[in-house]
Amino acid sequence: MSAIAIVGIITVFICCILAAFLLVVPSSEKSFSNKFLAAFLFFTAVDISGWFILYCISPESFFEALRRICSFLQMPLFLGFVLTSCYSKIDLKIKDLIHLLPFLLAVLLLFPGSQLSGFEANTSNYYITSEEFYFVRWGLNIQHYLYMAMVFYSLFKCRAIFLQNYADERSKTLSWLFQFATISLAASSIAAIKSFYVELNISQEWFPVLQLIVGSIALAIMIWIAFKALLQPELFRGIDKNLKRVAKLAGNEDAMASKDKISKELSSLREYMEKEEPYLNSALSLRELADQMKLPFRELSRLINEQLDIHFFDFINQYRVKKAQQLLVSPESPNITYIMYEVGFNSKSSFNTAFKKHSGVTPSEYKRRKKAF
Repeated sequence: MSAIAIVGIITVFICCILAAFLLVVPSSEKSFSNKFLAAFLFFTAVDISGWFILYCISPESFFEALRRICSFLQMPLFLGFVLTSCYSKIDLKIKDLIHLLPFLLAVLLLFPGSQLSGFEANTSNYYITSEEFYFVRWGLNIQHYLYMAMVFYSLFKCRAIFLQNYADERSKTLSWLFQFATISLAASSIAAIKSFYVELNISQEWFPVLQLIVGSIALAIMIWIAFKALLQPELFRGIDKNLKRVAKLAGNEDAMASKDKISKELSSLREYMEKEEPYLNSALSLRELADQMKLPFRELSRLINEQLDIHFFDFINQYRVKKAQQLLVSPESPNITYIMYEVGFNSKSSFNTAFKKHSGVTPSEYKRRKKAF
């Protein structure tokens, strides 16, 4: 058995184990996204099984043809995973079945009499002609890049909404999804280059090496996903799907508001933040802050995101950092980890990033400099 076959068996095994784990792990908040990811991993395993399955079945069999066209289900499932990870309470609609259309069209190629015009008909054991095989391959490549474009569009849209409405650790979910999408795009592009390399018949002796490189990358990605799922299960929290970007909500309403009114509202907001310190709540959202201040959600959103020209995420973190600075130089001077949780952060990396952004230095450096004086 070849090295690529062994890598393929290990990768398929990890995919199946991780898919099973995602389906059985108890989770009410991220169960929907887990199911999409589990299905994506399963069909990824089906796709990767092609590296070794030809040792067991004929390349002209019905099951081999079906295995190839199942790849049309991977990208719709990946998009579904991204959307259900980004947004909470997302519902599937009848119109979403359109994502199955490429797969259903490919299934038609498996039946006698439904081959592409001009191509030879199927024999009793030959289910897809070589011409149709290349048609499927090109269709998969086109589908893949179209869906990756939709994935990145959805992520950028979600990020814009998140920054305007939330100030908690859900930013980690977006960061991970961006990483996952970027790595997947890079890996698939390398695989596509390998395929074109083979089709051009350039020095076939390098094909096993290229195949092994692609296989090793796929295996590394699966291991990375497994560690993420096991060590950071909180990555699957979503945001409210019904929230819109401020620019879409506000329109020209600010033109009707007087400068004096806006000035008073900003003063009230700053006074409330200083006096009540709502930012100490690590899960604070824009809607929760609006409820606390008894202000219309849209009005507070417009006030922070447009009048102050700052995202809610940064608006809250600047107060957290200011509070942390006070605690760092206080006589009691508690340790930095205690301060991190005290001011509303839940991770050291987020705390350090926000602190450096708003003060120019890390918490430990800030504390050291202040003590020097």
